[in-house]
Amino acid sequence: MKKTDPITRQVIRNAARAAAAEMQTTLIKTAHSPLIYEVQDFGVVMTNRFGQLISEGSALAGFLACLPPSIQAGIELFGSDGFSDGDVILSNEPYDTGTHISDVALYTPIFYADELVGFASVMAHWADIGGYAPGGWCPTTTDVHQ
Repeated sequence: MKKTDPITRQVIRNAARAAAAEMQTTLIKTAHSPLIYEVQDFGVVMTNRFGQLISEGSALAGFLACLPPSIQAGIELFGSDGFSDGDVILSNEPYDTGTHISDVALYTPIFYADELVGFASVMAHWADIGGYAPGGWCPTTTDVHQ
């Protein structure tokens, strides 16, 4: 790995922060759900190719701990060479995301010169995804598939 000078590192760091902030702004402006545009029940992150956090938006901080493991589970499932430009992965697997099934993670790979360099990701609360009870939250269920 080549060493970079401090100025280049800071430029890259600020670009990653700006990209995450732009992701957040775009999501708020285009959302149809008040859970997104009013409550801001979501989080946006960018990770490196290993699914390690490199930048984040300023919405709910709780999602920052949930998105990297979700991406890492996808890397384990598909392999690091199992992603193509234009792929979009959705997951609400609570054992990978660390939340309940109504929190859905969406991530897409980022490529540079045909090489996977990272992922852009958002996790947001979906008001109702179906299931045992309206709203998808029922404390009397006995397993995640109900």
